[in-house]
Amino acid sequence: MATETVAYSVHESMDNGIEIRNYESHLIAEVAVTGKRDRAASAAFRVLAGFIFGGNQSRESVAMTAPVSQTPISERIVMTTPVSQQSQDRDSMDGPWLINFAMPSEYTLETLPIPNDQRITVREIEAHQTVSIRFAGTARKSNLDKHHEMLKNKIKELDLSVEENPTYAFYDRPGTRPSRRRNEIHYRIIE
Repeated sequence: MATETVAYSVHESMDNGIEIRNYESHLIAEVAVTGKRDRAASAAFRVLAGFIFGGNQSRESVAMTAPVSQTPISERIVMTTPVSQQSQDRDSMDGPWLINFAMPSEYTLETLPIPNDQRITVREIEAHQTVSIRFAGTARKSNLDKHHEMLKNKIKELDLSVEENPTYAFYDRPGTRPSRRRNEIHYRIIE
């Protein structure tokens, strides 16, 4: 059975897996964590997995969706934003992060189970546009840095106004071969 992913349409497709995308509104469950990106993601994953595997007031299991997102938190962003990882320096792999799971589209804010863990925030992400790059391989810093640099160069070339911090999105289970993994980096476009 296929894993549900956050719905979007491609506005423009460019070289190197770069796209301008239009995302529909969707719900996320997120948690803020501090530390190196990979360790923060692991710690947050356990918290969020507890929620979707029944750690909620109705003890209901919530289907796993993709991606798991990580956004570095800048000092101007409060710690209660979506499940992404964010750090104080968008080029740094250290710092506070927001890690999030997208919630299945069948839920609304009113129908989604309420998390037992108070560190989890559930919120709706409004429809928005991103400039994104899709690539294979591991989630190692060197691979992320390489593709992040390609994306930043394209943003500069297109003279786009984007939010300060990127979001790293990972779609596959840990056992997936690196050549078959789907990784992405997104910058939300400011209109």
